Amino acid sequence: MAENQRKMTPEMIMAVSALLVSLVTAVATIHSAYTSRAYARASLWPNLGAGVSFNDTGFRFLLMNRGTGPAMIQSMRVEYDGKPMHNWQQLLNQFDPKFRGSWGSSFVSRVTLPTNQMLDALTVSDKKLARQMYDASDKLKVEICYCSVYDECWITSDIEQQNQPVTQCPDRTEWNFAN
Repeated sequence: MAENQRKMTPEMIMAVSALLVSLVTAVATIHSAYTSRAYARASLWPNLGAGVSFNDTGFRFLLMNRGTGPAMIQSMRVEYDGKPMHNWQQLLNQFDPKFRGSWGSSFVSRVTLPTNQMLDALTVSDKKLARQMYDASDKLKVEICYCSVYDECWITSDIEQQNQPVTQCPDRTEWNFAN
């Protein structure tokens, strides 16, 4: 009676070894790609901040990108004393409905703010109005939604110190501030 025994031939040992080396290489390559993508995302991470400034030149509402990548600003919402504002002029009218003095603004929505750059969203050089706005700045709430080049999005606020991640920015119909 002939017995069929499987023997590990040198060819079989070489084939199994090659298969194991291939599997280890595939796992290492996948891990390396995942690590490289995470590094690339971190190296292009925007970090948008918002705040107010008041000095002898007037009142400014500023946006600052303190991150390592560009911040693509998608939408903005502004409230004053709990009421939604639709543009800067409406906000200024809350302080002085007849105000026609010197002020300026920059377009914010759909703007890409580079790394380590600042944007004056609103500048008021009229000293009386600037003082009023600064004194009432605790009633001003501004939220801005922005994304990275990898379509990761966050909402920042002039009140919150932490940027909150979101799956996508609110539609402009929801956040309808037209600056």
